[in-house]
Formats: sequence, structure tokens, C-alpha cells
Amino acid sequence: MTPEELEKLFELGPPIAIPHMFDSDVRATVLVNHDLVLQAIAKSEEDELSKLDFTDESQRSIEDFIQREHDEFRRAANNLALVGLVTRFHHWLGRLSDAVEGRRSLNRKIKDMLTDLKNRFPNSQLAPNSYFKALEDVRDSIVHADSEPEWMNGKEVRKVNDEYVDEYKVNFSAEKLKDAFDKMLALVEYYDGCLKRPIG
Repeated sequence: MTPEELEKLFELGPPIAIPHMFDSDVRATVLVNHDLVLQAIAKSEEDELSKLDFTDESQRSIEDFIQREHDEFRRAANNLALVGLVTRFHHWLGRLSDAVEGRRSLNRKIKDMLTDLKNRFPNSQLAPNSYFKALEDVRDSIVHADSEPEWMNGKEVRKVNDEYVDEYKVNFSAEKLKDAFDKMLALVEYYDGCLKRPIG
């Protein structure tokens, strides 16, 4: 083998983008599971509907019932995925905040950690803190208030932004979940990149 052929053999290709650990963490603990659950719900709905005889008018109400029931399953899957996503984000914010502030961030609210980070490393390109605070409210409604749009937390009234509520309950769509993940990832990557010793 000539020196030129040997050099070509060991030539490095284009750099491979390695995902941030937050990305890998959330995909492994939340997003893949969410996708599989939605696929299973769609398959269940398809199987149930395939049993109906659509030439029989009386079966139209059964079709409607099956579709409404599976829509509720989708709502629950999306809402629970949002709980997982915000919980993992809260954890990673704690790690970032600990690295910046030099203290343990246990039991600190998302908005407080975001304020600390934004004061230290301002960036107007990131989603505003109010966006993430609203997601924390959605998570807390799902976990602590049966997905009610408004509830009492001690003496404080908590409320979910109207965009995350249908007629009567929290309804977080799969599209909004993807958007939330993208904004969280951008924020975690940015602040991690600002640290002298990155956490991810």
C-alpha cells in the first residue's frame, strides 16, 4: 500500500454531531415511549373500528364512541409525556444552576433557576422564561389537579395558559410537545456551552 493510499484510508470524514446528553436523556426516558404509546393507541383504534359493520347505521354511534375514547387515550399520553419532559428539564436546569451558583438547587422552581441563568448569561434568542413557567404550570396541573385548568395551591390560585386547555381540561398536543422539547434543548445547550466545565 502506497503512503497516499494509507493516508486516504485513515482520512477523517466530516465531524459526527454528538447529541447533547439532555437530548439523549429525554429521548430515552420520554419521547421514544410517547411515540410507541401513540402508535399503540392508533393500532387499537384501527382494530376496534375494523370490527364494525358500516352498512349498519346503528354502529355509527359505536364508531363515535371508539374515536372519542381513543382521543382521550391520546390526550393522556401527550399530557403524561409533558410531565416527563418538564421533569427532566427541571432536573437539568438544577444541574446547570448548581454549576453556576455553586449550591444545591433542590426544590427550586423552574422560573427561579431560569432567572439566575439568564442574569448570568443573557440571551434574547432563547424562548422567554414565561414560556417555561407556563409549562411548569401545565405539569403541576396534570400531576396535582387532575388536569384542571385552574386550581388552588395552598392559598395561591394557579392557572394554565388557555392555549393548553380545550373546553374543560388540559390538552397538550404532540406538536406542542415537540416544540417544547426543541426550546428546552436549545436552552440547555446554550447555558451548558456558557459554563467553563460543561455538564453535558
